[in-house]
Amino acid sequence: GPPGATSADMERVVQTATRVIRAHEDVQLVFAQVGSGGGGDGPGGGDTSSETNNGTITVVLKDGRKRTTEEFKALIRPELRMVPDARLTTLGGWGSADVDVLLSSEDGPKLYAAQLELQREMRTLHSVSDVRPSPPPPGPELVIRPKMDEAAKLGVNSQALASVLRVATIGDIDPAVAKYSEGKRRLPIEVRLAVSDRADFAKIAELRVPTSNGGSTTLD
Repeated sequence: GPPGATSADMERVVQTATRVIRAHEDVQLVFAQVGSGGGGDGPGGGDTSSETNNGTITVVLKDGRKRTTEEFKALIRPELRMVPDARLTTLGGWGSADVDVLLSSEDGPKLYAAQLELQREMRTLHSVSDVRPSPPPPGPELVIRPKMDEAAKLGVNSQALASVLRVATIGDIDPAVAKYSEGKRRLPIEVRLAVSDRADFAKIAELRVPTSNGGSTTLD
């Protein structure tokens, strides 16, 4: 999905793409996943990943299918490109691209310019499809610069600031969150601000950060 896409946006994209794929008679199963959750015909789940604008769809074809895997991929590519607000690509074996081109440079701006030019030239080749950068373009980010004198006076360190902001906006890292057991599955329980609050600077400024004396103070 585009930078800044929410889990709800991605869920709509995944469901639309799943319907497109399942319309083909050669398809047996479709497993869809948004972030580290799930959807489609696969195991259920929720959005437990900070990268909510990423998803994966795994297609299992029938044994007696009419088309080979490569023929099927060529068939659905143009159909998937019609799915709105999505950038859908087909992958090769083990979930990797068929062709990888690695670029390296000590000059960041020139490296970025070379990447754009290479993508432009590769898209003119009929033998190449789904040209995309890796990693994808960055999404919106929140930059907070602490007032060092005030933080020192209140006994607030950068680690505490980072922890509160991370948990509130994208959720804590998986090893640190509580788990809910459902049979043999252990599902992470993440608590974070609502999507609307994550875009509200006033709400973020009201978050409380622990101080060294056992108290707390707001970010502002």
